[in-house]
Amino acid sequence: MENTVKNNERIRAFIDNMFASLPQNEQSARMKEDMYCSMLDRYNGLTESGAGEDEAFGKVGAAFGLGEDIRAAP
Repeated sequence: MENTVKNNERIRAFIDNMFASLPQNEQSARMKEDMYCSMLDRYNGLTESGAGEDEAFGKVGAAFGLGEDIRAAP
């Protein structure tokens, strides 16, 4: 349970960092929550398939690490 909370917080911090330079409004809040749910689903799928926690986080971060694309979005 403790690792689950730690990794959920790790994913949340990753997303917060990606959105740090964007305006904090309803649209960005929805985008952050959607991204969090998608990242968490992927992370859980990877760990259930046998990936270690760090490996799963690395893969999820690489797959969703599109901060420049998010900042460029209208």
